[in-house]
Amino acid sequence: MTDSDAGRKPPPPPAYTPPPRVAASGLSIAALVVGIGAFLIGWIPFAGAVIGIVGIVLGSMAVRTARGRGFAITGLVLSVIATITSVLMVFVVLVWIPAIDRNNAGAFTSEPDDDPTTPLVDTSCYSFDLPARYGGDEYAVESWNEEASDCIAQVEVWGPDDGDVGVGVTVTPYTASTAEMVSEDGTLDDVADFVEQNGMARRGTLVADREPLDLAGAQAILSRYDRTSTAATDVMIVAAAPADYAPTGEPYALFIVRVSAHGEYGDELLATILDTWRWK
Repeated sequence: MTDSDAGRKPPPPPAYTPPPRVAASGLSIAALVVGIGAFLIGWIPFAGAVIGIVGIVLGSMAVRTARGRGFAITGLVLSVIATITSVLMVFVVLVWIPAIDRNNAGAFTSEPDDDPTTPLVDTSCYSFDLPARYGGDEYAVESWNEEASDCIAQVEVWGPDDGDVGVGVTVTPYTASTAEMVSEDGTLDDVADFVEQNGMARRGTLVADREPLDLAGAQAILSRYDRTSTAATDVMIVAAAPADYAPTGEPYALFIVRVSAHGEYGDELLATILDTWRWK
C-alpha cells in the first residue's frame, strides 16, 4: 500500500435496491372479491353456497401462484366460511323448520271448516268436529296431535270473555297391556275407576252414575264430574276400541276422551263430538 492509497477513503457501499414489487395476479384479486361477496350473502340458502364454491375454486387456484397469495388465502377462507354458513341455512330451511312444523301440527291453529265433511280432528283411528259456533272470528281454535297415525289428539278453544273461554278435548288411547295393568279384567268401569283415582279425582267428584254410551258403534261409558273450579262441564268417556288399531305395534284396547268447558255451551260441545265422532 502506498502513501497515496493510505490517504484515500474507501468507496461507499452500493445503495440498497429493494426487489421489484410483484403485483397480485388477477386470479388472486378475483378470489378475494368473490370471497368477500360470498361472506356477505353466506346466510342466504343455496346462493351463498354457490358463490362460496366459486370462491373456493378461484382461491385454490390462486394460492398456488406467488403473486397475491395473501389475497388468495383471504378469499379462500371467506369462501369456506360462506359455504358452511349457507349449507347450515339450507339445513335449517329444509330440515329443521319443517321438523318443528310437523311437531306443532299435529300442532296447528285453525278454525272449524264450514264443510261438515272435513272434521277438525282427523286421525288414523277416529275423527270428530266441534260446534259451528267456534268457527267465528272471535274464537281461536288449536288442534294438534303428535302424529295423526298415533291417534292421540288435543283441542283447545279460546274465545271472548263471555263465560265461553277455555274449552278442552283430549283423546288418549290405551294399549291392551296398559289396560290390563290398570284393570284386572279389563272392563271399562275398572279402567274408569283407575283413571279417576289417579287423575280425575283431583279435578272433581263423580256427580252421577256412569252412563252407558254407544260411541259410533263402540261400547263406552260416560262419567260426569263436579269441579270446584269454573268449569261447567267436565266429562270422561272410556270407549272400547271397535277395531284393531295398532299404529305403534301393540293394538289399542280402549280410548279415553276428556271434554271440559268453562262456559255454558258444554252440553252443545259434548253433543257435537258424540254426533260427529267416526271410527276409521
